[in-house]
Amino acid sequence: MKSAWIIFWMLVFSSAVFAQQHPIVKWENEVVDFGEITEGEEIEVAFAVVNEGGEPLIISKVMSTCGCTIPEWPHDPIYSGEKSKIVVKFNSTGKVGRQNKLIRVVCNVVEGYKVLRLSGQVVPKEMEN
Repeated sequence: MKSAWIIFWMLVFSSAVFAQQHPIVKWENEVVDFGEITEGEEIEVAFAVVNEGGEPLIISKVMSTCGCTIPEWPHDPIYSGEKSKIVVKFNSTGKVGRQNKLIRVVCNVVEGYKVLRLSGQVVPKEMEN
């Protein structure tokens, strides 16, 4: 009888685990290197995403590590087979040297979030006489 209860609870637990479905997300680019720009330039890059799972992808929040990096994301669900993008604007004013900006995408994937990275070199603008 004891083994019957163990089997019963194993079946209950395993069915609960498999019942929780999440979107399967494929990022076309997790890292974008913008190359070299001059201080003061503003650039815009896109991180493309495809939902390859059976459940809608819901992006609830996108945060960056710096106020110079502003993300925009789709607020509507991304359904199975659909493609969308997160657009990030970077303002290089006051940012000279190698830049490495992290963008945290909070969504309903198993892990709960995905970290994307924007990097590149900002060279100082020439001084005017």
